[in-house]
Amino acid sequence: MAQMVGLWLAEGGTKLLGEVTITNNNLSLISGFHYGLWANFRPKYLPRVYVYLPSPAIPFARPVPNASYRTYTDPRATKPYYIYRVSGVELVREWREKVAEACRSRLNYKGILQGFFAGEGNVKEDLKRRTRVLRIAQAKRVELIENILSHFGVSFSYTVSESGYVISGRGNLEKLWALDISRLHAVKHAKFSAMLATYKEYHYAAGSLGPAVFHLLSSPLTTLDVATKVGRSRSRALQVLLQLRHGNQIEMFKVRSTYYWIRKDQKSIVISVEKSRILNTLARPRRLFEISRIVKRTEKAVKKRLVELVNLNLVVKVNSYWQRLETTKRVIAK
Repeated sequence: MAQMVGLWLAEGGTKLLGEVTITNNNLSLISGFHYGLWANFRPKYLPRVYVYLPSPAIPFARPVPNASYRTYTDPRATKPYYIYRVSGVELVREWREKVAEACRSRLNYKGILQGFFAGEGNVKEDLKRRTRVLRIAQAKRVELIENILSHFGVSFSYTVSESGYVISGRGNLEKLWALDISRLHAVKHAKFSAMLATYKEYHYAAGSLGPAVFHLLSSPLTTLDVATKVGRSRSRALQVLLQLRHGNQIEMFKVRSTYYWIRKDQKSIVISVEKSRILNTLARPRRLFEISRIVKRTEKAVKKRLVELVNLNLVVKVNSYWQRLETTKRVIAK
């Protein structure tokens, strides 16, 4: 939801009162926004998609099923772009309420930033001038963007001549990479990854690698993820992770055959998608055969997962019934 909010704030018709709309040339963003909207709001009316083509002969994809499509010619376009629209005054009211609610919570900042960058972000590199920057286009300053960047400790400048935010400096760029700022847009993600790869190996000051790794673990990462982000070998990353774990600063969760690391101050538990599905069946106490039938797994497999959830203090068995325990920790499915 947070990613949808960011994309709409960047590319949507934020002043329209009768419809929810976004404009983009990325098929996966249009499709993802559509399915997210339908999953969360179930609008009354079918979507309309307006397709703008460089010329009438250009073929185009249809990323949204059951939508009505209209085509137009825009000689300024270099490839097809789409305006996705769904009408409904009640829909817009509910949508705006959810947007306002999402923007109030710092827990949504990462997703909002990802959505915003997918819509209005770009990657610029000039190796001759040794410049590497990310830009977020905006005609005027946006308080929410500045609050989000400041929250994550990212330095930025707003340039009127370029109509947008400019972020440079290896430290700032690596913070944004750790936040997966480009994850929603495959082309931008590849360009950002390639740009960071042009840096020489980072030489951490003595004693600073541990804090750098600790800073990354605000969300669960594998050993390979950490090694990639800090530019070190997997064995060196594992050595630092074990030191942090020994110091009781981070914890480790095994999900299937993969180990995930996260800071203890995040108060999180990382579980598999399968365990999450089982946990979601326990809105009320259930017997084993009921859970097995709902998740469509054997009772033997379900019981094994339930025992693991008991060890995580997320589930308890009372007589023949399994029930979910209240927890103050955030449960993350991987």
